[in-house]
Amino acid sequence: LADSSPRLSACPTAWPRVSTDILSFGAFEGLDALRQVTSGMESIDLGQLVVSSDFIDRTAKEDGVSWKREFTYVFSHGILHLVGFDHEETMFEIQDAVTEKLAARG
Repeated sequence: LADSSPRLSACPTAWPRVSTDILSFGAFEGLDALRQVTSGMESIDLGQLVVSSDFIDRTAKEDGVSWKREFTYVFSHGILHLVGFDHEETMFEIQDAVTEKLAARG
């Protein structure tokens, strides 16, 4: 789900009222739970991501990068949350590596 900031503010009250680039709603409680449930499965619903295209647009302009690069950075961040990472050094290293690899593809 990708939407603009005004519509994000209309999300259900259970969702945080913050200005953010992405919200992640994982289907699992951490990486170990994900591994146990998904062992041997070909595909899995990891959860949901809500992306603010307005926030990404603004941040890309502020950072002097393309919208695609900023979206890749934000989207990879959300995916890493869905597979059980929290804000830690390893997560950010993976996020940076994914962004660099995909951004190099043009």
